[in-house]
Amino acid sequence: MRGAGEERRAPGGRMRRARPPVTGERECFGRWARASMGGHAPVEVAAVVVPGADMPAYRLVIFDFDGTLADTLPWFRSVFDGVAERFGLVRLTPDEFEALRNLSGREIIAKMKVPAWKLPFIVRHMRREKLAAAATTRLFAGVPELLADLKAAGLRVAIVSSDSEASVRAVLGPLVAHVDHFDCGAGLFGKAAKFRGMVKRTGLRREEVLSVGDELRDLEAALEADIAAAAVSWGYTAPEALERRRPTHLFHSIDALRAMLLPAPPPSGSER
Repeated sequence: MRGAGEERRAPGGRMRRARPPVTGERECFGRWARASMGGHAPVEVAAVVVPGADMPAYRLVIFDFDGTLADTLPWFRSVFDGVAERFGLVRLTPDEFEALRNLSGREIIAKMKVPAWKLPFIVRHMRREKLAAAATTRLFAGVPELLADLKAAGLRVAIVSSDSEASVRAVLGPLVAHVDHFDCGAGLFGKAAKFRGMVKRTGLRREEVLSVGDELRDLEAALEADIAAAAVSWGYTAPEALERRRPTHLFHSIDALRAMLLPAPPPSGSER
């Protein structure tokens, strides 16, 4: 495991390749499967950042939505048993559910013995139910202020999600004004293709783009797209599992994420 003082992978640089990215259907199902094992809100501790002394100047931040910006755990937990019964999925013990937090989406699907042909039906059902529950879905504390301040500072903000754009917009409400780009409904090509498309759409260099997500597949997709990856520990994947993948940054609070993206200006009169 990499220590905080070691040299990080430069954004856009090459690393050892992880397992292939997972499709949007598997991503959506992986989040749903983790819901029954619980989650946790952001805690106010320092970030584990894996950069060197020179912090990159990101110009585009691509956020995942569920588990990163939106606290969707209550909804996921409320529908889990019903979806399992509806689609004839295997039931797991509490310990097996907890173990899922350390697995990728592909491994979760194998663990729960989900036939590939059922995935599109499960995803469509969940998206319909998620949109219906949008009015009661809440963002994590500090997210509205973070989005507003990123916009005010001139950073571009994008949301790439396996959820529907209609659902994401419904949860954000007026905050959609702070989001420059949406690319939702990740499907057959997965998030890596959407990341590459977002880089091309904005005309930025890969080194200027940061992905922020809460799952192993978010890190894998960023690696596949050759952009920097930040992981947040308040989502569905266990922090230890995220750290083992050695993301460019690992954050344990929204305040820490904010401090990296929006560093405080030097005191007035200080040397430049």
